[in-house]
Amino acid sequence: MSGKRLTGCNVVITGGSRGIGAVTAGRLVAEGARVLSLSRKAGEKQAGMDHVQCDVTKASSVAHAAANVVTMFAGAPDIVINNAGIFQMASVAETKTEMFADVVGTNLFGPFHVINAFLAGMLKRGKGHVISIGSIADQLAFAENGAYSAAKFGVRGLHQVLRAELKGTGVRSTLISPGNVDTSMWDAHLESAEAAAKFPARDAMLRPDNIADAILFVLTLPPSANVDEIRITPA
Repeated sequence: MSGKRLTGCNVVITGGSRGIGAVTAGRLVAEGARVLSLSRKAGEKQAGMDHVQCDVTKASSVAHAAANVVTMFAGAPDIVINNAGIFQMASVAETKTEMFADVVGTNLFGPFHVINAFLAGMLKRGKGHVISIGSIADQLAFAENGAYSAAKFGVRGLHQVLRAELKGTGVRSTLISPGNVDTSMWDAHLESAEAAAKFPARDAMLRPDNIADAILFVLTLPPSANVDEIRITPA
């Protein structure tokens, strides 16, 4: 016995090339999983992780990537982690249609496309786990978060419907909703003192490791247990 808790598990993670996704992928590989990252660009090469090019905002791109994944895994993945996301700020009055569509396209349509591509295969097999990364903004409203909150509230709604539909199927689903996490996503939003004053200092934010640890905890519970959701905030 290797002692690795995810040996033999095939994992798809979106946005696995950086931030939470990259750290999570490393954790899962260390536990014996084979990981495929779906993203527009490949990040730094990690042992045990491969990259499949995919634009999650486009159903056709996800369908093409999913066909490659199923071939590489010889079937549907055991675990799907919807992690890819973008964050843009503007008041509702100043939000451009293009920005709203981009944020919702990545953060809500992306998870839908990915779940839709793999779920039938997971249901046919009668086991699997879908994890979606939400946000504190999937329950609380913040000024200038019109597009982001709309998308994350939508992810919560999608997850809740999924939980109702998956009951008794052997496929589990978990929503993980963190507060601010210190990743490169903040680089473009904290360039001025005025902008930085709207958010916690980066050293007071959660770390990607905190989210990766929560994901690993959920995935390593026995099949008889499901964590419906986890909300993580800085201590």
